[in-house]
Amino acid sequence: MMVKIRLKGFVLKELFITLLVILGLFAMAFPAYRDYMRRDYYKEIVDATEPFKIAVDKCFKKLKTFTGCNAGRYAIPAAITKSHGALASMTVTNGIIIATPVPRKGVLETDTYVLTPKIVNDELTWIPSGEGLLHGYTG
Repeated sequence: MMVKIRLKGFVLKELFITLLVILGLFAMAFPAYRDYMRRDYYKEIVDATEPFKIAVDKCFKKLKTFTGCNAGRYAIPAAITKSHGALASMTVTNGIIIATPVPRKGVLETDTYVLTPKIVNDELTWIPSGEGLLHGYTG
């Protein structure tokens, strides 16, 4: 008596269904990954504003106004005009910080990050704005 061994495996139909499921998962995951990469890249721009924020705060405490709190004055770092990492440029004029990104990873040069100082209850508060904020790169 001879025993027949039947090999089992995927048939073409099952293979296509598996492929469609994998492609569907990729189609859902890719936009989320792309957005994550943009936000991660933009975080470098946001983080680069920290020393300028601290310096503007000190300038305000000294002058009692934001007028004159400009890059390169009153211990505020000089304006950044040469790109460094994700940052193309950064300026401070009357306490307002404007950071411009290097276009990369879907972030455009027009996706600026703007910080406007405001005094609320004798505390300095920063109001963020700019195209990068509108696109949801910060959160």
